[in-house]
Amino acid sequence: GLRRTSETEALANQLIDEHPNSEVEKRALLIIASLSAFDPNYRETSNNAKKVLAEKYGNEIDAGLMAALGIPVNKASFSISNNLEKKAANSANEVEKDNLSFGAINYPNPFNPATIITYSLPKASFVTLKVYDILGREITTLVNENKPAGKYEVEFDAFELPSGIYFYRLTAGSENLVRKMLLVK
Repeated sequence: GLRRTSETEALANQLIDEHPNSEVEKRALLIIASLSAFDPNYRETSNNAKKVLAEKYGNEIDAGLMAALGIPVNKASFSISNNLEKKAANSANEVEKDNLSFGAINYPNPFNPATIITYSLPKASFVTLKVYDILGREITTLVNENKPAGKYEVEFDAFELPSGIYFYRLTAGSENLVRKMLLVK
């Protein structure tokens, strides 16, 4: 709850103070940037952390992850991420249509303990679908194989994982997108 969120913020700020200009600082800022997903009262705190991340570490953090967190990225990366966001949003509607576009969506979101990731491929491709935690550590690989064009569903079971923000990355040929999902236990 709220107490745990404030403890998380305090620990992250302590790490930032103790490890300035380091990987530890970057990861602590990512944690603070995600706090508003758990408590809307942390919106300003999260936004401040996002600004620092964009200014200090913008070139080191994956553009898809930054876009999913709502962190400003350079215009070239942002336009790519923004186009992928639009494609994925459209693909949710096109799941009902025969003409396929590249995209993915998961439901339910937030979820507990499992969610279904639905994705569509407009052409045959080698597909990887991986799940990462908020710090960018790979949790699992759900798909890693050649797939013909079509619509697919795969379940992500997070029974043994703690509550928090997770990301999944779908790669098919040269197409690539990242989506955010929230596990609430």
